[in-house]
Amino acid sequence: MTAGGDAAILVPIIGRKDLAAQYRNEALIAPRLDDAIDDWLGTQPAPPEPEVIEHTIDPELQTGDSALLGGAISIHAPWNRE
Repeated sequence: MTAGGDAAILVPIIGRKDLAAQYRNEALIAPRLDDAIDDWLGTQPAPPEPEVIEHTIDPELQTGDSALLGGAISIHAPWNRE
């Protein structure tokens, strides 16, 4: 315990078993939730990679120095909204 940190929280709940149990349970909830979330994420399929398409340079649209940048790039999502 840190000086004045957790000790200050525990002082009012000494002798109150219900509050002590609540404090203990709340301290344990976060790690349990983290474990449950990690387990759930581990069972989920990997998301599909987006499709990146590099288009050729269009001399009508890209004139002068802009042609040095290359053609347009578009990104397409392979998934559908349900």
